Amino acid sequence: MIPRGVLVIKQSIFRDRHFYILLAFFIVCALFYYFGELASLFGWESLRWEIFYTVHDLHRLIFLVPILYSSYYYGSRGALLANISSLLIFLPRAFFVSPYPDATLRMIAFVIVAAILSALTVIIVNQRDKLNKSMEASRQSEEKYRNILLQMHDSYYEVDLSGNFTFVNDSVCNNLGYSREEMIGNSYSMAVPEADIEFLLIAFNNVFRIGEPNKGLEHKILRRDGSIMHAETSISLQKNVKGRIIGFRSISRDITERKKAEEALRESEEKYRSLIENINDVFYALDTQGNISYVSPVVEHVSQYKVSDLIGKPFTPLVYPDDLPALLDSFNRLVSGQLEPWEFRILDKDGRIIFVRTSSRPLYKDGEMVGITALMTDITESKQLQQKLEETATHDYLTGLPNRVLLTDRFSTAAALSSRNKTSLAVMSLDLDKFKTINDTLGHAAGDQVLRTVSARLANLIRASDTLARIGGDEFVLVMQETKRKDDATVIAKKILDAFADPLPVDGRLVHLSTSIGIAIYPEDAEDLENLIKKSDAAMYYSKGHGRNRFKFFCDGDVRMGTDHKSGPLIRS
Repeated sequence: MIPRGVLVIKQSIFRDRHFYILLAFFIVCALFYYFGELASLFGWESLRWEIFYTVHDLHRLIFLVPILYSSYYYGSRGALLANISSLLIFLPRAFFVSPYPDATLRMIAFVIVAAILSALTVIIVNQRDKLNKSMEASRQSEEKYRNILLQMHDSYYEVDLSGNFTFVNDSVCNNLGYSREEMIGNSYSMAVPEADIEFLLIAFNNVFRIGEPNKGLEHKILRRDGSIMHAETSISLQKNVKGRIIGFRSISRDITERKKAEEALRESEEKYRSLIENINDVFYALDTQGNISYVSPVVEHVSQYKVSDLIGKPFTPLVYPDDLPALLDSFNRLVSGQLEPWEFRILDKDGRIIFVRTSSRPLYKDGEMVGITALMTDITESKQLQQKLEETATHDYLTGLPNRVLLTDRFSTAAALSSRNKTSLAVMSLDLDKFKTINDTLGHAAGDQVLRTVSARLANLIRASDTLARIGGDEFVLVMQETKRKDDATVIAKKILDAFADPLPVDGRLVHLSTSIGIAIYPEDAEDLENLIKKSDAAMYYSKGHGRNRFKFFCDGDVRMGTDHKSGPLIRS
């Protein structure tokens, strides 16, 4: 069809049937208009005046037919041409035939009326065409989107205000197992488990009341075969062209697999959380700022801190200060990819030192490190046992003093330092006078008590840099670092002798003891510990043999190697 208001453009006018109809109309109208003159021309005088008189203005009014017809089909241009054509037909008669009274006014009135009617026709037709085009475009658009909705992957449906289906797409039918005919007109509750019906009803009512869509509503869907599907639904209002609410639109996305994965993940998390929370080790996580983001409840048993006391707090204040620098170095190595166990000390809520070993791993998110996770084991008992074993190997089990093994190691260090600084060492051998009498009269338990008491007194007299060792029975060896030959050794020897002036309390008794001391000097008397002890022993036995409770230097010249003097101490109740 040729668009309104356009005469022949895309096709020849001679191929348009409306042109021939209009041409026929104008010929008939012209013949009728000039009928009187034709009757006179052909001798039809008897008809001329009667018909002419009868038709009067009808000879012009019939021109409205082709004018309106042309206006209807050809629009404003057709109306203009039809009106001009009619006027051109009127004019010859006006010149050749004497006009009857007021004929000119009638002609002008007709022209005006014809123009107005043709204009109204054009306007009405144009408005009708616009409306038809709009309705057709709307229909095509609706059909287009309906087809899209029918074929979209997500389930789409519409319900009226009573909750009955008015439209469902293929995905709804495929997911639920119903045909479209089975669903249209039936309530949406046919596809909802009974437990979720009220929940969805409230959701629909809220959307209706508030007017805002509800997005991300999760619920269950009941399939025809009785199986359950999890869905995530968005609900919005459906309105007609007047804006009145007529129902609801909804898209149902199948999230069954996601729900299964979430449930499996939840069960897995619950399983491993239960495992983590029930193992003896402490599992914790730190963010990049060193703050604790998670810690398992067993930490309360290990550190006396509550979990709530630790979450969000920095980890470093828990670390024993001396161990913090090494721990930070280990953390930096972990960030650079070097995985290694850490051993350090922490302080519990009461300030008690706890030895721990931690195995740590970086925690990544989207390829970026966001913190670390770690498993921390309390190794305090094993550390204490290790320390005890080390002490057993290097210390006397009864007094806690270094034994011969540790004494040898300490002497090597002291001798090297003395050689470098060009100083001397003093090695003292001490033996308790008449100690055997205590064991024989009071028993070995009392003897052990005496040895512990004597060890404590001696340890209080020496410097931190010196080493006092028990090498057997009631025999002790003292290594003094950086002495000024005899002067420093003499001062300490006198202090030791004075310390025995006070009696020792043993099982309610007071025991009087003394000691004999022999002294050898490094490097003058010897350069190795074994020979220095031999020479200090010789000097010590010299002291015993010459009255006890005294000291003697090997280098005095009158000491002889191999001399042995022994006697017992006095005991007083």
